[in-house]
Amino acid sequence: MRPEDIAYARDNFNRLPNLQLLSDATNESKKDKPLLKWLEAENNPDYYRATNLIPDVDLSLSNFREFYDVRKQMLLSELKKKLGVVGSQTEAEESASVDELVTGEDDASE
Repeated sequence: MRPEDIAYARDNFNRLPNLQLLSDATNESKKDKPLLKWLEAENNPDYYRATNLIPDVDLSLSNFREFYDVRKQMLLSELKKKLGVVGSQTEAEESASVDELVTGEDDASE
């Protein structure tokens, strides 16, 4: 992995787009397995992917940035759908609100 990708993963691994609520039993079965290996061992990985908004991208650590960015957009889209929010913002405003809603931080402060 490139140094900048390692830094990006370190800075973002504990933020909402990379987190998943798991039951005790599921958490115990996952432990520290890489996501792809764990998903492959699940009885119905496609169902789990769909119901947990896991994007159809390469799930290797070397592709963390794409996974994170795509999942962040999936989470925001699902949240907007559940809240009945209709897109009336400009692209720049929406980009800022994505970071605030999903990561809890304003990108302008970084």
